[in-house]
Amino acid sequence: MKRKFSSLFLMAVLMFSIFPFTSFANEDYPIYESLSVSPQEAKINEQVWFDLYALDSAYFMLEARLTYLSPNGDKRVVELSGPDHWTGHFTATSFDEVGTWQLQSIYLYDDSYNSSTFTREQIDQPENYDFTILNEVKEVDVTAPTVDAITFEKEQVQAGDFTKITVSASDDTGVEWITLGLYNTAGRGYDYVTDFVKTEDGTFEATWWVPQYTDPGEWKVDWVYAGDVAGNQYNWDDYMGEYPDSFGTIQVLNDSPDTTPPTISGIQFLNESVNTGQENTILIKAEDDLSGINILYVGLTNEFGQTFSVDSSYQNEDGTWTGSFVIPSYIKNSTFKVLNVITQDHAGNSDQLFYEEEYPSEFGTFNVVNDNEDAIPPVVQSVMFERDLVMAEESNVVRIEATDENSGVESIEIFLTSPTGKGKTNSYLYPDEEGNFVGEVYIPPFTEPGEWRVSQIIAKDFAGNVLDAAYSAENYPESFDTFMVENSVFDETPATIDKVVFQKAEVKGNEEAQLTVYAEDTQTVPAFVEVELVSPSGEQTLAGSTDYLDESGLMHITIPVPDDAEHGEWIVKRIWIFDLAGNEATYTYSADDYPADFGKLLVNNDTVAPNAPFVDEVSDKDTMVNGTAEPLSTVAISVNGEWLAEGQAAENGIFTVEIPVQKAGTELEVTATDVAGNQSEATAVTVTDKTAPEAPVVTKVTKETVAGTAEAGSIVYIKDADGNVVASAAADKKGNFLVNMEKQKNHAVIYVSAADLARNESEKVEIFVKEAR
Repeated sequence: MKRKFSSLFLMAVLMFSIFPFTSFANEDYPIYESLSVSPQEAKINEQVWFDLYALDSAYFMLEARLTYLSPNGDKRVVELSGPDHWTGHFTATSFDEVGTWQLQSIYLYDDSYNSSTFTREQIDQPENYDFTILNEVKEVDVTAPTVDAITFEKEQVQAGDFTKITVSASDDTGVEWITLGLYNTAGRGYDYVTDFVKTEDGTFEATWWVPQYTDPGEWKVDWVYAGDVAGNQYNWDDYMGEYPDSFGTIQVLNDSPDTTPPTISGIQFLNESVNTGQENTILIKAEDDLSGINILYVGLTNEFGQTFSVDSSYQNEDGTWTGSFVIPSYIKNSTFKVLNVITQDHAGNSDQLFYEEEYPSEFGTFNVVNDNEDAIPPVVQSVMFERDLVMAEESNVVRIEATDENSGVESIEIFLTSPTGKGKTNSYLYPDEEGNFVGEVYIPPFTEPGEWRVSQIIAKDFAGNVLDAAYSAENYPESFDTFMVENSVFDETPATIDKVVFQKAEVKGNEEAQLTVYAEDTQTVPAFVEVELVSPSGEQTLAGSTDYLDESGLMHITIPVPDDAEHGEWIVKRIWIFDLAGNEATYTYSADDYPADFGKLLVNNDTVAPNAPFVDEVSDKDTMVNGTAEPLSTVAISVNGEWLAEGQAAENGIFTVEIPVQKAGTELEVTATDVAGNQSEATAVTVTDKTAPEAPVVTKVTKETVAGTAEAGSIVYIKDADGNVVASAAADKKGNFLVNMEKQKNHAVIYVSAADLARNESEKVEIFVKEAR
């Protein structure tokens, strides 16, 4: 079994015993230049350091490994960290590792998926890179350094100028290196300082050149790391708590900071058509007003969703930018265009623009020609598990052998299942130096014991072809391993649902319904829950799910409510839940047996306004407005746009609203608003006059005339004892009237009354006619 050792990226590498050797160059694959091993004789607990200088002329290196053969014959891998100088270390910890370790191979892998493996037979003088573990033990230093103080030489500094930073640190065996980060507390600005040099008094000093176009403000330490020769490291970050009193700050001054990111005005391609494996050139028009362009990244895509990027370019004398790129062999026959552009200037201003929806006319495209287009997905030959028996909560290493004839296998995901399918797990696999895909599959707690097998494999090649294969006992390949799982605490009981609570009892269309599921499980915890809601008519359903369990054991679901969701009260129709052990259950509900602890959701999606209310006559004596409107709607009454009163219509639509007495002629506006908030048109009602005038005041009577005062504009009637109208006349606008009538007998009785325009008649005034004297 192979064992991997941890790797550490060194800020400064001790270069001892460097033995250069000749590598086997291939322009399409990564190569190395040199390797150093130091020391070549080390005690137990003493670190052996490796420095592999490996460049990639066309691509960016992603991975580098060394494989050694131990004195016992085991192959062990040392992972290295880069870039360029790929470094790592190995520490022997037992006497079983005493002896000479022989270099077996060097593995390199770049970001264009090219890999190179140089075996011991191909390496010039491989014995120069072997090392020996002595039969001696070195005392282990396990104490990390401490940083005591950080000071700035100046209290303030102008942007673009420099200042000295001094760090005081201590350690039992000696501080080896220091690096720190600085940030502007008042605005944009971030920088690293890594070139610290140890002085005679034991402190560390470095010169910090303040970014020229940064924002003004107070700068302080964001983080500081310090390491000793034993590999112990001190770490402090600003988020860890209160800023130490011994850490200084500095004020940066700048009257003209750069605040705008670079702009892109055009992108073209030198060749309109390119074969796979050939090179094309990108031409970019980009500008920055002050600090200049620092990063210029262009992502490219085709109609099949294949992508690659151009992240290396140089500036021409005319200010434009040029970059070259090679078309990968797996690209389909297609047209490529710009997907996105990321820019950043030296002041840190950055921008990212996407061009999926609207493609600029200033941007070009190019065609890719592939005479050997890959249309066949990968093929899986075998699946091997490292262990035949695994306990729950343990992991098993899986190795898949898969091939692809043209573009190569890019990724593999494997799914496993227990005997009955209750238990499930999956894992993404990664390529090893031999071209196989390797990873670990974790067996969940409380899961089903028995024989676990592969249930599905999804393998994708670089051309985008996908193998999605399902396996069962009936079609299980002979080249696929299985393994046994032991578990004495197998959970066989599914979770139950206690209640469902909606965070908001009412939502509208295009809003979200948020609910919380309270579930219980006897041994494990819920792992997934799906909730389905049903509309009042039963014709519409909405569903949402989650696999997240919060610290309180609750599961929260958000369900988007469409704008055409049925108006009314929705309820939970179905809940599907399964726990970590794979036990699943489906619970269904209806309005007839709906649990009391389950909430309901009102979807307020009524957009139809009610009809205008029908309003009975309202007089200047009434204190109630009566009528009919949409049942349960709110009836509002206003005068001249000012609210007067409101009430609610009953279930049969009848309403009665109390109001203050209104003057005759006043116009009332009556509206109805339903429960969804839709308001009807207004019904206008004019208050009628039901108040009779005051009785006239008679000031003079003759046998032929009656004079006096009455309500202005009213009609004054003269009636006999039988109620017959003898005569009438209108009161003028001052209320004066004079009624001429047929000559009456002396001592005749007449009755005088006034009637207004609404025909409301006053009380009668009895008059005795006397001969004028």
